[in-house]
Amino acid sequence: MNPLGSSLPDDFARQAKLAPVPLYLRSIFSTLPEHLALDAAVGGSARDLPLAARQLVKLSLISDQLGLREASPAPFGEPLRLTVSRAERSYSPTLEELGRGITYVARRILESLFTGPEFSGLIERLAFQSSNLATLRSITNFMLESTDVDQALYIMLSGITSGYSLGFNRVALFIWDEERQVLRGSKAIGPYDETEAHRIWEAIEYEDKNIEALIADYANRRFDTRFQQHVQGIELRPSGLPDDEVSLALTARDPVRFRQAVSKNPGLARLAPGGEFILAVLKPHGSTLGLIFADNRYNRAPISPDQLGYFGFFIDQTALVWENLALLERVAALA
Repeated sequence: MNPLGSSLPDDFARQAKLAPVPLYLRSIFSTLPEHLALDAAVGGSARDLPLAARQLVKLSLISDQLGLREASPAPFGEPLRLTVSRAERSYSPTLEELGRGITYVARRILESLFTGPEFSGLIERLAFQSSNLATLRSITNFMLESTDVDQALYIMLSGITSGYSLGFNRVALFIWDEERQVLRGSKAIGPYDETEAHRIWEAIEYEDKNIEALIADYANRRFDTRFQQHVQGIELRPSGLPDDEVSLALTARDPVRFRQAVSKNPGLARLAPGGEFILAVLKPHGSTLGLIFADNRYNRAPISPDQLGYFGFFIDQTALVWENLALLERVAALA
């Protein structure tokens, strides 16, 4: 919550915090390409002001990309003046516009402060978000329906490589061996070499399978396993070298993106990462389960901030499912 909310009149601050804001508007104003500032000049009774005014102020208190910059008393005779600004551009909704609802006001803010190409970028980000949430829902459902932990883990990895979701070229799972204090290569999805990469991509485009069919293929191990066999021969442990990638990843709260031609960690170097790669520790409830590696070795596509952000969200959710399935499996073994 924005601390500037405390500078609003008490009555208006309370009414703003109580105003319902649709989830889709929260999402839009948290994914804008640039930060916006709201200046609020408030006078009169908050209860007499349009609901959209209170909703807009609330958005400025809860959104990542819209913040309340200044709150002050309104000029004499004016009940309210709201101004949303971005650099040299600004937009102040009239009382008539506020009366038409927050959806209308939000649309006018975007039209007034952003250009056509920026709109396109925003639509792309929202489409990426929607696609990833839908894929995560499908993957979580498949994992929950599975009674086999190995099968569930392949389903988890499929979400990282699927074009319906994060779309990485390769992903590998290293499982933590508590006794040996090492990360063992366990499972992997992706091409083994350039030739296989092109063959896989051509097959995917030609067959045009939906996400459910792709998940079923991976869950039933219907994919080339040469890359997985290579991963299973690799063990990862912190090397003690400065900036060792595995050390950094194991101590980070979020997935870490690395940009370097050669990996400093000897085990990681055997994967020959493609310039940019991600490492993410799987650590639900503080207990290390493993480490995920992902890269775009073959198409050399850069890793976007959105991919990095959703990678963490995806890993957090599916790691909890993995933890629960592993617990059920241990309980069943003891029965």
